[in-house]
Amino acid sequence: MPSASTMARSVYDHGCRVLHPVIDSFVPVTYTGIECRERIRRLDPTGARSESRSNHHTDARIIELGAKLGVDEATVERYLTEARSVRLADVSPNEAAHLASPMCHEDRYTTYVITRIARPELAIETGIAHGISSAYVLAAMEAGNRGRLISIELDHDPHIGGHVPAGLRSRWNTCWGNSLQLLPDLVALQGPLDLFLHDSDHNYRHVWREFEIVWPHIRPGSLLCAHDVLHNNAFPRFVRKHRASIDAWASSINFGVIRKSGGESHHADR
Repeated sequence: MPSASTMARSVYDHGCRVLHPVIDSFVPVTYTGIECRERIRRLDPTGARSESRSNHHTDARIIELGAKLGVDEATVERYLTEARSVRLADVSPNEAAHLASPMCHEDRYTTYVITRIARPELAIETGIAHGISSAYVLAAMEAGNRGRLISIELDHDPHIGGHVPAGLRSRWNTCWGNSLQLLPDLVALQGPLDLFLHDSDHNYRHVWREFEIVWPHIRPGSLLCAHDVLHNNAFPRFVRKHRASIDAWASSINFGVIRKSGGESHHADR
């Protein structure tokens, strides 16, 4: 029987189910985030197993993801050390309780490492909420001394993006509205994208449309990423449709990354 890591690497070849490495169990790709969390709670009621496995395997999964993008282990480990040193702005838990659940630590570190690898001049993300992914993208840009981030959020709520430190906001612009309405003009006007991160509405049709809108504008050798890829199968189906124009793709549990072919990755060890 193949190892869990081997099965995880080919997780999307199963079509209808994906292996969740934390709980060693296949879950349907049509599960919502709530259904996935409920299944984890049933299989691991104390949370001890999930925490232990997550802490133990986080680095290995991110290092493997980096390897698929052509980055050596020592460099990814250095980026992980940088990611763990990122400090978010303090926000009262009650102030933003109505926002979506904050991004977990593994996905925060993945976001940081991916941004360091991409070294984007221009990045666009959809979905801000607490601003945790925004903060890690911006921190990685600051470490690389280049880049600007444009973030799209549906509603202009005063608590949106509260965790983004003031010292990182000079590289950050926000847009308010439906991403499917804003993205076409935005990507056409701003020029080629070096990094795109989907983390907005995880409805299949919405995810698919975002991917299709931005894909022609992603610079060859650059990255399209998606958070919460277990919510539906838009990510693996997009990979299958565009396989001829994809140089590499990988996932770290719930975070998917695609590198567009047709050009060399512009990553440099800095």
